[in-house]
Amino acid sequence: MAAEKPVIQSQLLDFERAMVVGGARATFECRGRIEKPMTEIETRSVLKGIGISMTEFNDPVTKLISKKLSNHISKDCRSMDKVEAGRALTQVAIEYDLRFNKNANKLKVLSLKEFTLASIVASKFQCFENRGLLKGKEKTDKMGAAILELGLPLYSLTNINVISASSSVQPFIGEDCEDFKDEDKFYETIERYHQKQ
Repeated sequence: MAAEKPVIQSQLLDFERAMVVGGARATFECRGRIEKPMTEIETRSVLKGIGISMTEFNDPVTKLISKKLSNHISKDCRSMDKVEAGRALTQVAIEYDLRFNKNANKLKVLSLKEFTLASIVASKFQCFENRGLLKGKEKTDKMGAAILELGLPLYSLTNINVISASSSVQPFIGEDCEDFKDEDKFYETIERYHQKQ
C-alpha cells in the first residue's frame, strides 16, 4: 500500500497562486542573502505593491515552494532555471496533498492600481443604482464587463474594502456619475481604504 501524502493546509486559492507567491518569496529570500535584508515593514510595503498579502507570503505552501525553488535561482537573483523549477513544482504537486482555500479570492490583496480602478468602477455603478439608472442583473452584468475590460479579475469586486470605498466616495461623485465634485477627496478616500487591506 502506498504511503499517504503529507497534508498541508493553505490559505491560498490554488496551486497557480502558490507558484506565483512562492516564486516571489524565493526571490525575496535570495536577495536577502546578497543584500541587506528588508525589515518587515519594508517587506509588507513591497508585497502590497505587487498584490501579495503577508498571510499569503507566510503560508506553509508558499514556504515549501520557495524552498524548492531556491536551488534554481541565479546567483544575482534575477532569473530562474525554468526547466528545473518546473520539475521542482511538479514534485511538490505529486508528493504532497495540498489543501487550498476556495474562498481566498475574497481575502486577496489588490495593488493600489487594481484597487483604485476597481473602486472607480464599483462607485460609478453604485451611483447609477442610487439614481435609479441601473439595477439588478443589468447593473451586475455591465459592472462585470467593465472590470474585465480593464483587465481586472472579477474577485476585485468582492474585496470588502473596495465595496466600502465605493460607498464612502459617493458624496464626491457628480450628478451624472461620471465626473467628480471633489476629485482629491475621492482619491484620498480610495487610498485610505486600500491601506486597510
